[in-house]
Amino acid sequence: MIEALLKIIDRLIEMKKGRIKSRKQVFDMVLKPTFDDLLAAHGDYIKMFQQLMVFEGDQRPSVLAKRIAKAKKQLQKNRLEFEPIRENIRVVARQLAKRNLPDEETEFVNAVLQYFPSGEPLLPHSSATT
Repeated sequence: MIEALLKIIDRLIEMKKGRIKSRKQVFDMVLKPTFDDLLAAHGDYIKMFQQLMVFEGDQRPSVLAKRIAKAKKQLQKNRLEFEPIRENIRVVARQLAKRNLPDEETEFVNAVLQYFPSGEPLLPHSSATT
């Protein structure tokens, strides 16, 4: 994890110093690796949810509640595995958001930031969202 973070920091330093001049270099050195990491994190989310068989079998409320509680614990545990990658992606996206990038790159960065929400509800707070 530390090695990956150091690579990202090196990429950002290179950008800051102006050594990455062309859009292709920015794409190859920063955007593509970030996208690849995003694909890996997304694949991990899909894998985690596919492994849970919460609604299969006995549907009695007491049995279902136990399976949901077990699934919640399992998700929390599994989520830790890709947390370093998700955090690296967030760091890069936040740093890129501060730069004056072309429109296409800005759209990509915004999409990445939206993929990892802040935890704040998007809808006005109501009893339905609590």
